[in-house]
Amino acid sequence: MPKLYLLATNTKKHVSRLITAYTSERFNHASVAFDAGLVGCYSFNMGTYGFTLETKDSWPSWTEFCLYSIEVSEEGFRRAKEYVRKVASANYGFSYSGLASMVVGADFAANASKFCSQFVEEACVKAGA
Repeated sequence: MPKLYLLATNTKKHVSRLITAYTSERFNHASVAFDAGLVGCYSFNMGTYGFTLETKDSWPSWTEFCLYSIEVSEEGFRRAKEYVRKVASANYGFSYSGLASMVVGADFAANASKFCSQFVEEACVKAGA
C-alpha cells in the first residue's frame, strides 16, 4: 500500500519564530511528499509567495523535522499526486488572509490562495485519509 509522507518543520527563521510565539507549537510548517526519501516535498510558503517544491537541501541545517506517514489506497495516492500537479500548474499564491482567519478563528472561504497546512490537508482529503 502506498504512503503519503507528512512533514512538519521549524526552520527557526523570523516568520517561524513569530508563528511559534503565537501558537506555542514546536512545528509551524507542513509539507507533503510521496516518497520516504523526501526527494520532493510540496507546500506553500510566504518566502516564495505560494506553491513551492522543497528538498532536504533547501532547509537550513538547524531545521527541526517531524515526519509522519499514512497508508492510502493506490487510487488515493494517484488522486493526491494529481491534486499536487494541478495546484503546481495553477500558480496559486500564498493565502495571508487564510492564515489570518485561522489566527482569529474565523471561517475562511477557499479561493485560489492557500497556506501550508491547508494545502497538506487538502492533499490528504484527496487521498481519502
